[in-house]
Amino acid sequence: MANRDKIEKLDDLIKESIGGEVLEQHAQSLLPPGENYGSVMYKVDFKVRKGRRTEEHHAVAKCTPTNQITQELFNIKETFKAEIAWYTTVIPTLRKFAKDRGLDRDMDFFQEFYGARISLDPRSDTVDLDGVILTENLKQRGFYNIDRHVGFDASTTFSILKDLATFHAVPLAMRLKYPALFDTKVAPYCPKFGGAEGPSKEQIDKGLLSFFASVPEIQPYMDQITRTIKESFPFKQRELREPWISVIHLDFWCNNIMVTGGKNSKNIILDMQVPMIASPAADVIFFLLTSVSFEAIKTRFDLFLKFYYEEFIKNLKQLKVETSAFTFDSFIEEVNHAAKTAELAHSLGHVQMILMEKGTSGMDSSKTDSKPEDVANIISKPNPRQIEKTKWLIQEAVKRNWF
Repeated sequence: MANRDKIEKLDDLIKESIGGEVLEQHAQSLLPPGENYGSVMYKVDFKVRKGRRTEEHHAVAKCTPTNQITQELFNIKETFKAEIAWYTTVIPTLRKFAKDRGLDRDMDFFQEFYGARISLDPRSDTVDLDGVILTENLKQRGFYNIDRHVGFDASTTFSILKDLATFHAVPLAMRLKYPALFDTKVAPYCPKFGGAEGPSKEQIDKGLLSFFASVPEIQPYMDQITRTIKESFPFKQRELREPWISVIHLDFWCNNIMVTGGKNSKNIILDMQVPMIASPAADVIFFLLTSVSFEAIKTRFDLFLKFYYEEFIKNLKQLKVETSAFTFDSFIEEVNHAAKTAELAHSLGHVQMILMEKGTSGMDSSKTDSKPEDVANIISKPNPRQIEKTKWLIQEAVKRNWF
């Protein structure tokens, strides 16, 4: 339910992580209108008593969306459970594997997990509106979300790509070296996303194509764009192409990354809601096309790709994986394949959401009456930021033969 002022049974949620008796708590919406996409987020401040000592804690509660469209699009009944399992099972498994294999860094780009449930009914196996995932409030440690209208600067982008390379290399190494461990502790928690292949996708595609057709510089490419938009669906299972098979985030864009910023930025990867077994190149290209500052991506696109690749290979070598099959040329082939089959369409649509006027997403997960046509109507009326970025995306697609 939306507009909570507290989290029910908070004591039960934190009993294994923080413990103590909850004395008081206050919950309020974490995000402004238009920023809740696949869930509803709350800032939760609370005090607990442990014996004679009182502690203050600051958390974020990720709650199930209240509108039906988002529930279906994100396949909440499966993905919410899977995200809980990422914190309880997958992340600890990946961290232990990386340490045991000799990786010289900790996978420190995940937030601290406090507790979760799918329902207030302990007997229920169905995710309902009382589902909660409680994690640390990262702002208390100096992390922040970048302004989505600006994007990450070059220095922070390099830092994020370094973490992304580790995020991809560890499960890939596990799949190759310990496939049974991967198949039991990781793969089951990469569920089917869900999908808007019916009326939802049709409405959003309609809005996108109406926008593209209104821009003179884009009009010569409308046949290729229309085919790409209609035939691509980023959230379907991908073709698996050896050896480039790992776990990808699938939704790796600026709102799902918190940073401290700069060359030595610490970064946290958020929202493990829809991971997929697929090519790491998909995350890389989607992130670069959607979330890096316009000036940085226009001048450093290929440099970013090369940097990611080198970090990825460095991780594989530390994890004692033979890397001869992972050539740079084959990586670029993966980038191009991912762009052609899914990520160009994914990025063309997502850039419009990112660069919309703030407060006007049209499909906020906290609004029970949000409809796909709301998004379509807003997308079809672009602002100058959206037009400029989309023109560049199309130019890159033409230059790199992604159509």
